[in-house]
Amino acid sequence: MAVSYSGLTGTRGSAGAIQTWVNQSVPADEILDDAQAHIFRRLRVREMIATSTGTITASATAVDLPVRYLSNKRLRMVSPDTHEIQPRLVEDLDDFRVYDGAGGVSSGTPMMFAEQGTSAELDVMADQAYVYRWTYFQEPARLSTATETNWLTTKAPRLLRAACLAFANEYMKDQAEKSHWLAVAEAEIDKLNEEYDLAQGAAIIDRPTTR
Repeated sequence: MAVSYSGLTGTRGSAGAIQTWVNQSVPADEILDDAQAHIFRRLRVREMIATSTGTITASATAVDLPVRYLSNKRLRMVSPDTHEIQPRLVEDLDDFRVYDGAGGVSSGTPMMFAEQGTSAELDVMADQAYVYRWTYFQEPARLSTATETNWLTTKAPRLLRAACLAFANEYMKDQAEKSHWLAVAEAEIDKLNEEYDLAQGAAIIDRPTTR
């Protein structure tokens, strides 16, 4: 049976349901949500890559992180010039910043950024408007009544099942079973991440040197 939100959250005794796997009436919705959160904090694969464009307005010292942003791949200025905006730690960015007597940040062309809360702090106050293109890892839409399936249900059903079993057993306070299924889930995450890293390595090797 294909994995889906309705199937996973089905009643005890129905095929493919979390409650059937553990033979207990457990809050399947909450368990499924915990399982997905656990997976997406650790997994970084091509299906999670997204790209968005936006504008750094004149005088801005920060821009909002994209929706469901997890981590950066590349932030690139595309207008009026083209260059990559380099990621930095918050404290390192602060060391690079130049402040005036009133505590304001000096103006210029953004060259660096640091993630802080829900925004990306820039090393300078933008001296004009800049258009950027951001490629990043985005948390996928979680399984719900509105999203019956996603790439996890088709590409990584074993990972999803193991994570659900781990959190179902946490609910039932069975630490041994929880630890077992978490280990299975972590092994599946490592395998998927390794496959993505190998593909990335191959792409770098095959990257053309000229256009």
